Amino acid sequence: MNTRDEETRLRRRKKQPEEEVATELLPPHHEGAIQDSGSEKPTTVDEVDLLPHTYWLTRIVYLRFIAFIYFVAFLVAYHQNKQLIGDNGLLPLKLHMQHLAKTVGNDWWKRIQAAPTLLWLAQPWDEVNPWLDGLALSGLVTSGVVILLGAANVFIMLLLWLLYHSLVAVGQRWYGFGWESQLLETGLLGVWGVPLLSLAALPQATPSSPVLIWGLRWLIFRIMLGAGLIKVRGDQCWMDLTCMNYHYQTQPVPNPMAYYLHKTPEWVHMTETFGNHIIELILPFFTFLPRAFRMTCGIGQIAFQVILIISGNLSFLNWLTIVPSLAYFDDRSFSFFFSKETKRKVYRLQKLERESSPLVDEGEKTGSLQCVWCTAYHIYL
Repeated sequence: MNTRDEETRLRRRKKQPEEEVATELLPPHHEGAIQDSGSEKPTTVDEVDLLPHTYWLTRIVYLRFIAFIYFVAFLVAYHQNKQLIGDNGLLPLKLHMQHLAKTVGNDWWKRIQAAPTLLWLAQPWDEVNPWLDGLALSGLVTSGVVILLGAANVFIMLLLWLLYHSLVAVGQRWYGFGWESQLLETGLLGVWGVPLLSLAALPQATPSSPVLIWGLRWLIFRIMLGAGLIKVRGDQCWMDLTCMNYHYQTQPVPNPMAYYLHKTPEWVHMTETFGNHIIELILPFFTFLPRAFRMTCGIGQIAFQVILIISGNLSFLNWLTIVPSLAYFDDRSFSFFFSKETKRKVYRLQKLERESSPLVDEGEKTGSLQCVWCTAYHIYL
């Protein structure tokens, strides 16, 4: 297609209503479904098969899920922080902040390095309860908006991170658990995958960034591989496949299901231990393999976390660990959870993204690959 023909086609498209443009961009095998052979009126498309390897819907699912975790975390903070670090709390914030101030002096940069928190503004910390409630309520409202919209921008994601970091940095032993830092890292990755200002769920000018998708995949790779290596280096029972004989009794907070799981036969416990090694030591390497392997890894990781949720109680840790595993799934994988209209919009965005991609040249757009790099790229995907 020459340049003049392309310009003519684009001008014609601009004059068309949005629905006609969406129809034009539907896959070829759906074109016949738009016009019924025995009717003059167009009918709706029953189904749109989205292309793989794009992540418009993945971003929506990620934002709603991470916002839900933030919402729960801020809700817990609102109900508990006054009793834990408030004016009359078990570990009063005032004493902690005064100790930090005495240690680092009045230099603000040193203060921020020692404890990155907005609560430095509450000095002399005589009444910190309103500050704690303000941070928690601000986080609740902000995360609630993201849940409702399925969208966010850079400033909203930074605000959520800053509000929660302000609590974690001074929460002392109450905020010393691994899931607190994991929530901050998982949430901060969202900054690299959303528009600067727009609050549209499907912003045409801002596809999901590879930094977000691969950042989440790298996060779950590190989490699971690290957990697996700690186990095999920490206790011989993981190598003997006997650890699950005792796990349900000795885990930090057993739940009612733990009793019944503990009573299962020993061969079941050995199978559980062996399966743990598969999930944590082998499946993470599927991250760097083609799509089918990545989806297998994602299914395995999510199923593993669901089992942990059913059999134990580690706050929101297991729910949070599901979030980075979402990045193993693309728009085609998530399309079953969205409406037909949303899928049509996403297909249109996929088509436009594909046409403008620097990895796809003009020859490839018309059905042929003309460069070795493009061929290798598509074989990998």
